[in-house]
Amino acid sequence: MSHPGFPGDGSATTHLVHNLVEEAVRSLEGVPIPLTREYHPGPKEKREPIVEHPANRIVGNPARTPPNQWPVEEISTREALRHSISPSKVRELLDFSALLYADEPDDNLLCPICKLPVITPIITPCDHTFCLECLKRHFRSSDTCPIDRTRFRARDCKTSRLLTNILDSLVVECPNTERGCSEKMKREEVVKHTINCRYTLHDCPDKACDKRVQQWLAVSGKCWHFEQTCEYCEDKMEAASMADHINKKCTKNTTSCSDCGVTIKLSEVSQHRDGSCPEASVACKYVDYGCTHEALRKILGAHQDDCIYKVVAVVGDKVKAQEKQIEKLQKQTEDQERQIMELKEERRDCISWDDVFSLNNVQGGPKFKPTEAVMTIYEDMERRMEELKKELTDLEGRQTVMVLNQVMPIKDQITEIRSNLGILKMHMAWLMNKSREEVERSRLANRSVSSTSRTRGSSDSDGEAGPSTSRRLSDGSNGIPRL
Repeated sequence: MSHPGFPGDGSATTHLVHNLVEEAVRSLEGVPIPLTREYHPGPKEKREPIVEHPANRIVGNPARTPPNQWPVEEISTREALRHSISPSKVRELLDFSALLYADEPDDNLLCPICKLPVITPIITPCDHTFCLECLKRHFRSSDTCPIDRTRFRARDCKTSRLLTNILDSLVVECPNTERGCSEKMKREEVVKHTINCRYTLHDCPDKACDKRVQQWLAVSGKCWHFEQTCEYCEDKMEAASMADHINKKCTKNTTSCSDCGVTIKLSEVSQHRDGSCPEASVACKYVDYGCTHEALRKILGAHQDDCIYKVVAVVGDKVKAQEKQIEKLQKQTEDQERQIMELKEERRDCISWDDVFSLNNVQGGPKFKPTEAVMTIYEDMERRMEELKKELTDLEGRQTVMVLNQVMPIKDQITEIRSNLGILKMHMAWLMNKSREEVERSRLANRSVSSTSRTRGSSDSDGEAGPSTSRRLSDGSNGIPRL
């Protein structure tokens, strides 16, 4: 059976089919499975122009790839095809090497040349990974690996779909962060977001103006490059930058904090209250571990130094770190499952090629189906997945035991603290009762003293009146009454 677009000769068709299958198998993570030897026509056969025929130009075949042709295109070209724009437009929208990552990337994902997360990973024959652009710049001056100085050709390099998926899953900030955008997204979605971001710069709607303006202003259809006066500080500037000036730079667009009375910028009110206001009421930093205490920020430090949940925070931090590690492993598992699905799809494609060309029925064909190689890879991936699941289960068990071993002493300490608190309460109650008794005794003593003083006062007054009378009597007649 002949296929349209292929030479009619059976041997040439066999050679072409072998090349197609070999390329399909080699494309799966660069598996070096030789399926057939190079085709040479016999003495009676006329050599077909296989290289020149359009259907025979296999891009990834090392025998027909130019030595300086790389096996993968640059990221700007790839993103341009995805979003139906030009590569120059992609480079104009953003610089992938200048992206800010939400989390610190793994050191294994960094390019040894630029020390940044790899962009368009390319793997040399000596198994070192670089950015495609970095390796291209190095290759112009030297055809050796930058790490071990092994000579290589561009066509011998390969790429990794799994590594590409991991890198594309890294979370990055919007390139327009400095202009006010706070969005975060996966790196594979950053071009799509930047195209629609309201802070992306576009050409001014006015054809006579050669300046650029943010997208949310460009949709108005008018030019914003005219002078305008700030309503707060009365500075003059372009209307296109007025909003950014008022929100970030204007020194007179201020207000007073309702808690401490400090004068701050209007755009920094929430940041001031959440981070530095001494009069703001905030919760204890151990609130995640059970503490419910709230106080003014200026006096909260004294409580946090003596907080009983401080010991729990040590274990809690370790548990959080382990949870992050578990999430990382789960993410790797999801990426590997996605890789398995892609391998299944490629396996179905290989099966369809096998059904179309009937490789086993072609004279000189291979002794086995190319799908067996794909099935081997698939089974190996399944085996690795099972091993990862077992390792994940063992890790969860070890972490649970470790957490229990660390939590039990803490529970004992908390019980001891509670017991000590009960004893302290008993002592405090005894001291309070003792104090009350002393107060009652002092009161009774004061009452007895006051009553005694009153009795003595009355007797003293009577004593003083007696002598005065006798003195008066002694003045005249020595107490003898007169007749």
